[in-house]
Amino acid sequence: MADTASGAPKEPSRRRRATGLVLQAGAIAGAIVSIVGIVLLVVHGVGSLTGGHAGGVNPVETLHLKLPRPSIVHETYGQWATRHIGRKNPSGARAIARSAQGRTRGIEVDYEIDAPKVAEGTLYRATFELFREPGSHPVGTPVDDLKRFRRRGDRCGCFSPFIRVPMTKQSYRVDVTIAPANSDDDSPAAHGITETFRGNA
Repeated sequence: MADTASGAPKEPSRRRRATGLVLQAGAIAGAIVSIVGIVLLVVHGVGSLTGGHAGGVNPVETLHLKLPRPSIVHETYGQWATRHIGRKNPSGARAIARSAQGRTRGIEVDYEIDAPKVAEGTLYRATFELFREPGSHPVGTPVDDLKRFRRRGDRCGCFSPFIRVPMTKQSYRVDVTIAPANSDDDSPAAHGITETFRGNA
């Protein structure tokens, strides 16, 4: 895990390194020049982008999502970059931390995936939607995060891309959905909701 920037939140002791999902740092480094809206697309894992139902295993039936409490980490974009891509791409992380966008405040969502029977190579899309609480209309644009399972049966302690949150006293929550990226079935594989939190916490 990358070192934490000065003043960044400390790593929760419960967070563990993903065993079969590898952060593709180059995808995030490109966000330095494409940070409009703070919408990031991160690809975890390696190999061809084929995904689907390899090996005859239906990923919808074998994926389990858990949102620990608390699951929300408040931080700046620079702190997020230093923690999560600093080891793989230190120059990119430093550039983000020193930029004006690096001072943008927001959150990340910690979550856990357990897929004991998933087929090797299966590609999933994790979607994070910010909502006012109470409310049913999303705030801003949903953030997607692609993940590939590198072996049959896998699990990880994962983190979301950086999510920008309005700095107000308003309460929010994040809805998390994990679904097969290349499936004809649009039903979600798993869904969870974070605890409620204040934007300016």
